[in-house]
Amino acid sequence: MVETIGWNTVFAFTQWFWYFQILLIWRGVHMIQSWDDIKDRYKNGKLIVGNTLSCYLNEPLDYDHPKNIFLDELDTDKTMSQLHNHHIFEEIPRKIHKDQLKTTKKLLRLFFHDTPLEEIFHSLFITTSMVKNLYKHSQSLERVEVTECNSFFTSQYDILKRMYTILILHIHPNFHPVEANYPYYLSFLKHFRYIFSLSYDLSLQWSIMKDVEWFQDGFGKTSKTSKKVYFSTENLQKRDTNTFVFYTHGNFSMIKDAFQNVTKIAPKGSSLIHRICEYILSDRFPLIVTEGGKNYKETAVRSEKVYLNKIYEEFLPESLDSGKGYSNSLVIYGQVMESDEYILSKVLEDSLLDSIAISVDNDDFETSQKTQQQIQTILKQPTYKGREVNFDFFESFTIEKPI
Repeated sequence: MVETIGWNTVFAFTQWFWYFQILLIWRGVHMIQSWDDIKDRYKNGKLIVGNTLSCYLNEPLDYDHPKNIFLDELDTDKTMSQLHNHHIFEEIPRKIHKDQLKTTKKLLRLFFHDTPLEEIFHSLFITTSMVKNLYKHSQSLERVEVTECNSFFTSQYDILKRMYTILILHIHPNFHPVEANYPYYLSFLKHFRYIFSLSYDLSLQWSIMKDVEWFQDGFGKTSKTSKKVYFSTENLQKRDTNTFVFYTHGNFSMIKDAFQNVTKIAPKGSSLIHRICEYILSDRFPLIVTEGGKNYKETAVRSEKVYLNKIYEEFLPESLDSGKGYSNSLVIYGQVMESDEYILSKVLEDSLLDSIAISVDNDDFETSQKTQQQIQTILKQPTYKGREVNFDFFESFTIEKPI
């Protein structure tokens, strides 16, 4: 009996020994390091951030797809109660009220089946405006019957706007409960010259609020008396210490005004989120690209000429001046979805880019490897002339340091 136990122990020890040897070899080959080990090589380079940073900063943050959250909210008692109490139902009999809500739910599900969120609101806004104008001028038209504006269609639009505000409040916490998390990441963010966010949430916007002298995003007042801030590349002050922040898919806090200027919503009091909701209820919607495959996203970005396409065409592929201490390197923090591959293709057009660091989140090296494979596949295309780059991998949690 003693001899059997002894051999079993030896066998188990041998198994564990070889397991650790293989693990060490694997980690050695892939060199999963800490951020401190490699950060000097990426000083003043470019950073692409995905949802990982947003989730760390704003835990808990619901990053399910907006459509899924939207549809789930339709089935909750709380949401239905909020809609029941909406002012558009004040004068509607209870029976009609219930039927109206049922019809609304059916319509919303139909809308969301194959239409991007931002297109839904854009189309409804234009259609509602046309209905209002037609009703306004219908008295001067012969044999034209137009129902009153506050009719079935308009009420659907009002409900949809209300649902949009519920969606944003569901996704995002308020700033104050998560404010203490931000100092742990600011030194990491300040390490770079350009930051490109793949997310449209408020994380980087809040980062800027923590140090407005350091971070620049191109928004500024046109005059001392101006109440609004507008995007212009002239606002990107050419100071060597600045970090420039760009939102490749837009941002909840950005809107396009009637003159096609891109502006940023300023907080009212302490809550930027509630300010954004006020804008939505007054028919001013965020400039964001939330969904679709890479072809749809690229088309949507390129078609918005004032901000999104400018970031895409001018800043993503720009080679940085090494003579000023900038680095032609790239750090990717968080997963790059297949639908965002066109962003990688554009940033790789920087012919001087030679080093890329990819974060590894919770030992999920497989996802980081996929990002590496995406890049290698892109570089094999004729456009990139067989270029090669060096890769580093680092543990995502090692960037957390208070300043």
